[in-house]
Parts: sequence; structure tokens; C-alpha cells
Amino acid sequence: MLDEKQLQDVLDTLAELYDKLTALDSRQSDIDGRADHVFARDKMTEHTPVVGDTIGEKIMADSLYSNQFRDAQVRADKVYQGFGDSAPPAVDGELLPAYRLRLLRGLKQHSPDWKNTDLVRLPEDILAVAERTILADAAREIASPTNVPAGTLLQRIEQDATGRKITRFHGDPEACWAPFKSEPKYVVAWPGVTGK
Repeated sequence: MLDEKQLQDVLDTLAELYDKLTALDSRQSDIDGRADHVFARDKMTEHTPVVGDTIGEKIMADSLYSNQFRDAQVRADKVYQGFGDSAPPAVDGELLPAYRLRLLRGLKQHSPDWKNTDLVRLPEDILAVAERTILADAAREIASPTNVPAGTLLQRIEQDATGRKITRFHGDPEACWAPFKSEPKYVVAWPGVTGK
């Protein structure tokens, strides 16, 4: 059995552990509160990851959130490839809304409805509409370019369903063929033939 002094030492140790546990719990609540504030502040997030109590739930939430980044990149990459480029990857620490805006910034000049709009100021539901419209307008610009400067030929490389690359040219054909043309020449006299 424990004597009074040993029992008092055990109770004091338990009290210290309880105080430390309470302090840790308070700090964790403060961190969770700040994280909730960050996610609540960001209205443009499509699906804020719900972080559960278990490691598995946290991993699942992180996986779902990273899938949203990949989905945004794949949607934009189909269009970027039509312009001979590729969608830039997300930067470490970049939030999903900021990444979606960065992807759209490279394509919005092809959308007559959205090219002069500041996309940062849009609410989430309007941004989703703008994203679909900008990607569709840019895809139309790839299929039938309207902004080809005179005297130039624009090359577009597409991929068909089997993965073959198809090259199409848009613009002024003379930009390609003019260097191969020679000046017309006319016969002014033929030896041995007298003319008028």
C-alpha cells in the first residue's frame, strides 16, 4: 500500500498531467478554430475538406481535396494543349480557388464575355459558371481561331481519341507559300521570230 506522502505525490502528478492535458486541448481547440476560420473565410472553395478525428478521415479528406486540384488541372489542360501549352500545376500551399483563378487567367482573353472581368471578385457559384464559359470559349477559339493576325499562319495541334496528333493551320495561307513563289516572268521576244 501507499503511504500518505506517496499518495500525495501521485495525486500531484495526476493534477499536473491534467493541467497539461487541458492546456493541450485548449491549444488544439484554438488551432481548430483558426483552421475553421480560414476555411470559412474562403468562400470560393468548392468542397471544403471535412477533417475528422481519425487519421483515416484526415487522409480521406486530404485525398478528396487533392483530387479537386487534379480535376481542375485536367479540365484546363485539355484546352491549354490546344494552344500548344499545358496547364500549370498547383504550387505547394496554394488554395484551390487561387489555383482555379490562375488557370483561368491564362485563358480568359479568349472569352468575349469574361476577358475584361476581375474574376477574383466573383462569388463561388458565378466563378463556376465563368470557368465553364471561359473553357468553352477557349476551346471554340482553338477549333476556329478568330484572332489570327493578317499575314500569319497559326498552327494548332490536336489529339484524336486514339492519341494521334493532328496538326491544323489557320490564317493566311500566303504566309506559308509566299516564300516559294517566284515573280511572274513574261516573254518579250523570241529569237528568230519577228513580231509586231
